[in-house]
Amino acid sequence: MNEQYCECMVKRKVPGYSYVVVPIMITVCVLLWFMAIIGNFILMLVALAASAGVYFYYRSTRVEYEYVYVGGDLSFDRIQAQSRRKRMCTFDMDHTEIVAPLTSHAMDSFQNKQMTVKDFTSKMPDRRVYVMVCNQDGKMTKVLFEPNEKLLNMMRMAAPRKVNIY
Repeated sequence: MNEQYCECMVKRKVPGYSYVVVPIMITVCVLLWFMAIIGNFILMLVALAASAGVYFYYRSTRVEYEYVYVGGDLSFDRIQAQSRRKRMCTFDMDHTEIVAPLTSHAMDSFQNKQMTVKDFTSKMPDRRVYVMVCNQDGKMTKVLFEPNEKLLNMMRMAAPRKVNIY
């Protein structure tokens, strides 16, 4: 068993407006339920739909990303509300062009190219964001992520010329 394995979790910052919107939505739902008890069946359906909306909105704002590196493959998973996991994408280090910090001069040659951008960061301003440019199925993809030191070192051991840590 000579495989390299590393995983890294990043919790996405909850949007600031969510702290205002959720209590307002909950208040509206409670008022709708009180009016539905007094009122009619249609108002009860509206209250039920509003409650479901609040539930799904709350779950969608609580997001974590997990990066899993296994033997040259880097996978990105999205975890919603600590319960639902979805594999977003997987990239092979053989198809990777470069891995470097977002502000690095090594990324200058990729600035004006048309690429699909996938963001798996925490959206916190004090974190160090890295960019991985991959060529997958003839398409260039730019992946933004926040790896830890162990993950960077393993990626560097797999492809030392492609991974720029500084």
